Amino acid sequence: NGEVRSHSREYVAGLTELRVPAGEPAHTETRIVDVKDPITVTGFNMHMHLRGKSAKIIFHYPDGRSEVALDIPNYDFNWQRVYYLQTPQPLPGGSKIEFIGVWDNSPANPRNPDPTVDALYGGRSSDEMYTGSVYFFIKRLHPLVVKDGVPVALADTESQ
Repeated sequence: NGEVRSHSREYVAGLTELRVPAGEPAHTETRIVDVKDPITVTGFNMHMHLRGKSAKIIFHYPDGRSEVALDIPNYDFNWQRVYYLQTPQPLPGGSKIEFIGVWDNSPANPRNPDPTVDALYGGRSSDEMYTGSVYFFIKRLHPLVVKDGVPVALADTESQ
């Protein structure tokens, strides 16, 4: 069909101001990312630390429909993976991507290092973190000219 894909990119929703209150069994944070141009989604990644409880990514389409794109109901710090779609999914411009993270900072969480303190953002596993990623391609309007396997210029589509 003549579609030419650029290199993979990603939308990232991160929280650097994260504070999960002490004893809270279901602290929820939500971030929305606007999709300006049409994209083709190829995969997802979710990163949290020991208090991570669940995570979800929802696509909100311009026509008002919504679709759960990724649902991890029982997040496990030891099983952080990149999830690749078997069939890449188009997402039209004007869509929104909603990232939802839920943390359990209660004594009921067996992985919780200390339920008596607020969990703050940080790089150590005993801190907390949230990074949600949606991997995608953007269609190029003009194909690249490739010489010896290296992109060298945009094709002159006017003369083709």
